[in-house]
Amino acid sequence: MKPLVYVAGPITGNPWGCVRDAGCVPFIPQLSVLHEMVDPQPYGDWLAYDDDIIAHCHALVRLPGDSKGADHEVELAERLGLPVFIVERHDIVSGAPFSAGSRPTAVDVAQWAHRWRRDRAA
Repeated sequence: MKPLVYVAGPITGNPWGCVRDAGCVPFIPQLSVLHEMVDPQPYGDWLAYDDDIIAHCHALVRLPGDSKGADHEVELAERLGLPVFIVERHDIVSGAPFSAGSRPTAVDVAQWAHRWRRDRAA
């Protein structure tokens, strides 16, 4: 079993690869835009839906970019005690190391996922 990781961030960009390539199962709320096109829901309902999903996740990756919703999701994950990987640039997508800082790369998320699977197998 792979960990379920919530990918928080703006609706633009590439939220898929950074988590999948790290050996996790990504939950990408941006894909809900298809549901919104067919059956529009109030913003608060989407936040509540995402909160319920986060409660079932094992970690959260916050992609770069402005997003009030993603900021809310980070706060919830932290309150729930989930590991939160905050990315300041798109380096996590390419796996390139960050310059001068302790923010995670794709390798960091992959190492966490490996430890997560190992600990559950023990």
